Amino acid sequence: MTVAVAIRTGSAVVFAADSKLTTQALGGIEEDGTPRWQEQTYDHFDKIVHDRSKRLMAMAAGSVNIGQIAATDFISTWELQSPTTNDHLNESIGRLVSAMGDRRRTYWSSTRVPPENWPGPTLLIASASADGITPRVWRVVMHGPDAQISDTLEEPGIRVEGSYDEVFTLLYGFDIECIAPDFLDR
Repeated sequence: MTVAVAIRTGSAVVFAADSKLTTQALGGIEEDGTPRWQEQTYDHFDKIVHDRSKRLMAMAAGSVNIGQIAATDFISTWELQSPTTNDHLNESIGRLVSAMGDRRRTYWSSTRVPPENWPGPTLLIASASADGITPRVWRVVMHGPDAQISDTLEEPGIRVEGSYDEVFTLLYGFDIECIAPDFLDR
């Protein structure tokens, strides 16, 4: 269960996440050719990191590995250059995601796991825009063979990733299952 929350104000982004990591690794191939997944959990995992320049921060949810390295470890070795324009910033984020995708593709293409079953993280990546003030937030989904990048939190607000029910319970102070147990069955 991942609890990950991103809050964007007019001039800042705050990430918060729990530290319990649940991920999966390839444990073998079943007789019918389907992958056998081995679920693993770890306590005290840093789901929030910054790059070497401290201009970019990222938060991971889901299966954090991009091959044999965690996406957060990969990002912590990256260095975002100071953007001159927002297009330049978008290109830099695209290069980061492409490099992570190359890492995933190299690893997973060496296995017998079909590309549509390749696990990967959902990332929220934040940086200041070219003006140095306005925050930008991207959502990157790395499931299957390709990554999808989209702008998110374009205005001040809250975005949750991971176990939504638990996050909503923490944010709003109630659990729909306790208030109306049959509500979700409708």
